[in-house]
Amino acid sequence: MKKVLAIFAKCPKPGATKTRLFPDTLELGARVAEAFLLDTLERMSTLQVERKLFYAPAESRDLFERLAGSVCQLEPQSPGDLGARLSAFFRQYLTGARAACVAIGTDSPTLPVEYVAQAFATLARRDVVLGPTADGGFYLLGLARFHKDLLSHIAWGTEHVLGQIASRIGSLGMKLSLLPVWYDVDTQSSWQMLAGHLTALACAGDILPRHTAHLVVELSKSRQIYPGAGPSHAD
Repeated sequence: MKKVLAIFAKCPKPGATKTRLFPDTLELGARVAEAFLLDTLERMSTLQVERKLFYAPAESRDLFERLAGSVCQLEPQSPGDLGARLSAFFRQYLTGARAACVAIGTDSPTLPVEYVAQAFATLARRDVVLGPTADGGFYLLGLARFHKDLLSHIAWGTEHVLGQIASRIGSLGMKLSLLPVWYDVDTQSSWQMLAGHLTALACAGDILPRHTAHLVVELSKSRQIYPGAGPSHAD
């Protein structure tokens, strides 16, 4: 079975991403987005799968080539909402082929690689695998077979996403498996959670997402955000 991992990312430039996280400091949001992207690429590089980086906008290819190096093959995202963009990926790699396709974003820099590996293994016996987030969305979506109606008419960006997709999976007669709940970092409260989690990971001796950890420490030391937050010995 062919295994394809798609990482979906927006261009890490001021005003283009992470605007909810730091609405008053767009440059900082861009730095965070770049750190998240680099850590996601680094962590997923250990998986023995075909890796694709679906980037947006199309004119940002040069920047993504510099950031991604040889970790992923680059492809521009299709137009439309998230459902349309994900559907384009799954349709391309699942139509007429026996494959396991998994899509993730870059908002979860601490996401365990084991969860992604588990998703691929699960798709040998299930049609769909979902990684739920605590805010009602998902951090991972994997398919072993494509259905054109699966991701249409979903209230993207709301707390209803996970429930709506799960209901759709049931109505289409597809077999679903769930991964453990994880978290995205796209609000100031989730940034605080990330800082605390990095501290705990460091104390436990676990491997940190190094670009993100260094940025958290830098911002903590400069007291730009959340003084005292972040791991004390990430570097």
